[in-house]
Amino acid sequence: MKKILLLVIFAIFLFKIFSPKSLWDELDHIVNKCFNNSTFTVESKLESSIVKVFFKDATNHRVDYGKNRMVYTDTECWGYDFKANMITFVDPTSPIINLCNMKKTLEELKINFDISKEETESEILYTLIEKKVQNKIIYAVNKSTGLIAKIHFYTNDKKINEMTFTDWSFEKINDEIFEKPSKAIDGKTIKARQDCETIARSIQIFNERENKKFETLEDLKGKYITNLDILKDPWKNKYDVDIKQKLTFSKGPDGKSTYGFAKNSENTDDDKDNVCVSY
Repeated sequence: MKKILLLVIFAIFLFKIFSPKSLWDELDHIVNKCFNNSTFTVESKLESSIVKVFFKDATNHRVDYGKNRMVYTDTECWGYDFKANMITFVDPTSPIINLCNMKKTLEELKINFDISKEETESEILYTLIEKKVQNKIIYAVNKSTGLIAKIHFYTNDKKINEMTFTDWSFEKINDEIFEKPSKAIDGKTIKARQDCETIARSIQIFNERENKKFETLEDLKGKYITNLDILKDPWKNKYDVDIKQKLTFSKGPDGKSTYGFAKNSENTDDDKDNVCVSY
């Protein structure tokens, strides 16, 4: 009985070693190879654009196109406009962010698509067909390099886009490549200033129309600012006012201020990143 059991275990062991990988495993291996410490160029027929891409791994990469840059990391997503010298931030929960996560995208494709494989003289083609609506994606992999050469996109057998990958190179991608330009204008700061200006104007109108002077932001609720309950700065903090100095302000990235109605610290350094507007 023990001999039979040992033979069964040995047979299972041999099967695991010598059985071929699934097609999904093959494609997963190719994606991991292509999108780890790699640099390449992508040309999209749909958008008639050429972009330079730098991948540290599946969730950290940078895309340079024209006079713009997009950076996706584990902690934040932002864009940079070279001409305006401005940084804008992207909601990390946006669907486009998940789409750019190559590992996560492939895992989701496994759920909704069937996969097949065929070979030509120069390429290996992995065809993914969506189970419900018959959308199709074809990964064309260069046989000699093992790298993605093209990705074709179809809807109802009509090609809607083709992306061509060239200029592959592989070397360590350092974190410095994801740093923001030091002198760039922060789009979050601009948004906070615009909100503070709106609040300041509302306070001025309140003081002109009401029989009492403005005292708290609650005075503006409803009649002067309809979304006051949910109004927050780009760093997810509520705006504040300083009655003595007649300022409306955001506490900035650190969420701290030494004055106003939300004292968080006695350290005046907390005020350095505040965004303030007089009223």
